[in-house]
Amino acid sequence: MKFGGTFWLAVSSALLVALTILAYFGGAFPLAFFTMLSGQACLLIAVYRVLREPYTGSKTFDDFYEDHPSP
Repeated sequence: MKFGGTFWLAVSSALLVALTILAYFGGAFPLAFFTMLSGQACLLIAVYRVLREPYTGSKTFDDFYEDHPSP
């Protein structure tokens, strides 16, 4: 099963929250270090997945800006 970029972004956010909780309550250093490394790896995977997603937009440069229509 393939996971998209938003899934990996949610996982990295959850790991960041877990790291914050570990630091606040004085958790073991190896566990906090592993959580930090895992979060960074998930963030890199999320960035890669988002940038590699096949996305095509319907807007072109002729559409200009939506909030300032061309005359």
